[in-house]
Order: sequence, then structure tokens, then C-alpha cells
Amino acid sequence: RVLTLDGNVLSGMYATGWAGTGPVGVVATTMNNAFDCARTISEDFSSGKLKVGPTSGFAGIKEVLVEREVRVVGWKEWRGIEGEEG
Repeated sequence: RVLTLDGNVLSGMYATGWAGTGPVGVVATTMNNAFDCARTISEDFSSGKLKVGPTSGFAGIKEVLVEREVRVVGWKEWRGIEGEEG
């Protein structure tokens, strides 16, 4: 979960990988962090803490990523990074 500066939870906001922990670990570390984040999202959804409505799926987020010039790393690229880290 993402917290405000005064420690309050920002509803519906989650961070994983280096965005959640800072630049530490290797791919396996950030992968496990992502699993933990997904578990938290699932728990929040199941308990009613996470409110969701209609979405446009990946197409909707892709528009935002393109607009912000974020480079998306696909499975092939991720496997290359993983191979380099050994």
C-alpha cells in the first residue's frame, strides 16, 4: 500500500519493485515483492477496502504509459534481464 507523508493509506494505490522498496535486490527479489503486492490487492478487494469500477483493461493503462513515455518491459525483455543477473 502507498502511504501519505503522515502515514495514512492512499486507497487503491499500490507500489511494487523499486517503486515500493527503493533500488534494492535482483529480479527475484522484485518478483517476490510483486507477489506480495498482488496478495495485498487481493486481500483488500476481498475485504471491501478496494473499490473497483468498470475499467478499460490494459488498453486504458497503455494510453497513460505512452503519454508518459514509460518503456514497458515485456516477457522477452524480462527474461533477458533475468539471464544477465544469473
